[in-house]
Amino acid sequence: MPQTTEPWHTISPEKTTELLQSDAYRGLNIDEIYQRQQYFGKNELKETGKRSSLTILWEQFTNIMLVMLILVAVVSLLLDIQQKNFPKDAIAIFAIVILNGILGYLQESRAEQALAALKRLSSPHIRVIRDGITQEIEAKELVPGDIMLLEAGVQIAADGRLLEIQNLQIGESTLTGEATAVNKDANMILAEDAPLGDRTNLVFKGTEVVQGRAKAIVTRTGMETEIGRIAAMIQAVESEPTPLQQRMTQLGNVLVGGSMTLVALVVIGGVLRAGWQFFDELLD
Repeated sequence: MPQTTEPWHTISPEKTTELLQSDAYRGLNIDEIYQRQQYFGKNELKETGKRSSLTILWEQFTNIMLVMLILVAVVSLLLDIQQKNFPKDAIAIFAIVILNGILGYLQESRAEQALAALKRLSSPHIRVIRDGITQEIEAKELVPGDIMLLEAGVQIAADGRLLEIQNLQIGESTLTGEATAVNKDANMILAEDAPLGDRTNLVFKGTEVVQGRAKAIVTRTGMETEIGRIAAMIQAVESEPTPLQQRMTQLGNVLVGGSMTLVALVVIGGVLRAGWQFFDELLD
């Protein structure tokens, strides 16, 4: 399989095509495409260690402080029912617990929402040259070495090195945050340390052709693209508890520790005062 350690923006179009073992006019043949699909996999963003919505929601109610609040609410509800009172305290506590769970769920599900938004950035189909024939394929079937044909309005489906251009401008705000469309130059060879936004001889997955036409050779697909790396970083970020959650956890630990200590003292004191009959009196 084609491999190189050199950054693609430092290499000429001809050298890029040679390293990727492709042809700028005929593209890849059927056998090469099949082999590369087996090696590189599908051109799509992958989810790593994704938690289901139910798992995220359940984890919001496993905090020790919230468990204690739920127990208090249940006891309060039972007492109010026994005394035929309106359970206003229990309702208030349950409302606080549910609201906290919803807010925590919304906060922790942002990574999944961000990944879904990234997936929507690239076009589901793309025009390519394969075996000398221009055809439209599903974007997820692209492999390094494929020749993409780009025109205005197309969302680019993979990272690539420009081979030919005609007045090409690319909107890269989704990747770099730059609102102005970038003028591209296929013949430019850049320094290795050129910033991402200045790599005018490359195109990137998830960006859009604003003007002109171009032919580009695919250099990276799937999670190896620049947008794929962003997706990987989003999924790798561990959600940290908010200051309020940290304080609630600390308070819960203190309350649980204090409650257990108090119960132990009461039991020991009762046994010392009344002997083991204390348990019979307690149950009565």
